[in-house]
Amino acid sequence: MPKSRRILLWLALVWPLAFVAGFGPCSAQAAQLTPHRAIYSIKLTKPQSGSSLISGNGLMTIQFEKSCDGWITGQTWRMDMNTLDGKTFNSDIRYATWESFDGLSLRFSMVDKSDGKKESIKGQAKVKSVPGTGSVTYQEPKKKTLNLSEDAIFPIKHLLKIIEQAEQGKRLVPYVLFDGASKKGPLRVVTFIGKKHVAGSVKMPIESDLLNRKGWTMRMAFYPVDSLAAEPDYELEVMQLTNGVVPFVVQDYPEFSIEMTLVKLEAVKPVRCS
Repeated sequence: MPKSRRILLWLALVWPLAFVAGFGPCSAQAAQLTPHRAIYSIKLTKPQSGSSLISGNGLMTIQFEKSCDGWITGQTWRMDMNTLDGKTFNSDIRYATWESFDGLSLRFSMVDKSDGKKESIKGQAKVKSVPGTGSVTYQEPKKKTLNLSEDAIFPIKHLLKIIEQAEQGKRLVPYVLFDGASKKGPLRVVTFIGKKHVAGSVKMPIESDLLNRKGWTMRMAFYPVDSLAAEPDYELEVMQLTNGVVPFVVQDYPEFSIEMTLVKLEAVKPVRCS
């Protein structure tokens, strides 16, 4: 499936990351983010004329935790997609990251077992500032080094920056994001921050105290860093709450869309650190 690994993005990524406030014992964080575990139903919709995919369903699980030295994220993505010629494509992806509290270091791992084939990506990245230039060292699928020659930002810091900009009333927020979900490196992400919603003003898919927060409708466009194309590779529309929870997601590709709806949500207790 084209760009199947990038379905995880924000799914890692820019979204939906949720964590305890504070990067360390002496620092403060504006956003009050909550560690949680979330399960989403996923469904392929709006297949366009000429698309090889006609339907698809599955589940995605996301868990975010705070360790003593950084943020830990874990995701699983399983989806069966049906093609126009009657075949079924199985997408099975597992993705994990660790990001330091200061946003300068990232470790990442992705295992893709889709359609009976296995592919792994594993490595670490560092930047000199947030955002900043830096480098990526891959251990899998083969050892190589990639320079981040343009100021880049890692997923958790990116989420925090987006919420911060939304709180300040900003409407257009561009960043270069590196998430480790592809061998091709970072993406340019332009976020359009839309209408602000007060707590309780939007009907939620399930009942949970974690959903009783204000938030914004956001639309994100994803481009290759070196691309001059006017049209993005794909777009993502989310309902982003201030605590990091995302109740709804729609990912739009030229040939189809993928809808993700929250079906289960629970808080995760933070790790005790001395």
